[in-house]
Amino acid sequence: MRGATVRLWVLHLVANAVVVGGAYLWLGIGDATGLQLTATAVFGLLLIAFTVWLHGVVFAHFREPELPLRRGFRAALRHLPPLILVALVVIALYWLLGWLFDKYAYSWSAKTASWLTLHLRRPCQPATLFWIATAKLRIWEWVILPVVFLPLAGGVAQNGWRGFAGKSFAMLRRWWFWVLCPVLLLAAIYLPWKLFHWVPYQGKLGAEMTSFLLRWLGGWLLFVTAWFAVVALACGRRLWRGISASVSAPVE
Repeated sequence: MRGATVRLWVLHLVANAVVVGGAYLWLGIGDATGLQLTATAVFGLLLIAFTVWLHGVVFAHFREPELPLRRGFRAALRHLPPLILVALVVIALYWLLGWLFDKYAYSWSAKTASWLTLHLRRPCQPATLFWIATAKLRIWEWVILPVVFLPLAGGVAQNGWRGFAGKSFAMLRRWWFWVLCPVLLLAAIYLPWKLFHWVPYQGKLGAEMTSFLLRWLGGWLLFVTAWFAVVALACGRRLWRGISASVSAPVE
């Protein structure tokens, strides 16, 4: 791992904690007056912009890791508007998937099970069809959307609006990216989440607090490390060969 990558990794250990703290602070801002509503909106927009810029730096860095780290910071800041657009589109798509699932999954499972039972003359359980619908949702959430949008984010972080061109999707032709990307995403998001909520010991307050801090630290290290690995892969870096062949063009 290059020195610049290590420095960026350490920065993200701290900066992402600041983002989480800022999110809790934002939730605590009142909305009883117009001034409070304005403060909530402004603080929320600044927090979103900072978060997108922070992670845009990682994409820009891994697109051209041999360049000085400051180039990645400047590129992500210069291309912040298209990066925010990508982030908003991704958030909207995930929200839409969740909304469609909550609205139609149960009714679809019951109606389809009834139709299959009637026409096949064999009992079909709605729970089975609901499991199939849930599996499809997870494939969209953990495979299709990340595989498509993570390389796009890398191209946009490096080249701005020109990153929406087809070259940003070159990673979709690499089979190993379709396999490794979901696995690393699970390691970056799902496993830390489970680790945070795991309670292996209940007893003395001191022991429980020590357990919580160790689990929090381990989950945080896993999150940042696995996320860096995901971004590196999305930017064309083969982790098992170090930093090698790239799919990128020079940063402007």
